[in-house]
Amino acid sequence: MTEITRVGIDLAKKIFHLTAMDSGGEIVERKRLRRAGLQSYLARLPKGCVVAMEACGGARHRGRLATMRGHRARSMGGQFVAPHR
Repeated sequence: MTEITRVGIDLAKKIFHLTAMDSGGEIVERKRLRRAGLQSYLARLPKGCVVAMEACGGARHRGRLATMRGHRARSMGGQFVAPHR
């Protein structure tokens, strides 16, 4: 898990889908997690990872959780996320 540098999270109400990438942009893993699983996953990531998510109601809260774990949280507008779905 030490090679993960970026994580993209698709936020939802109960289930979150995430994709982790290394520094070269290659996908290292894809996961489907519940709320509690997301918090423990963020705790296991190496410090300084970029955690990107779509700007929505829960993005600020999830961003604060990631920042408390030592990561850099980024939120993007929906118009920039839609082409990657």
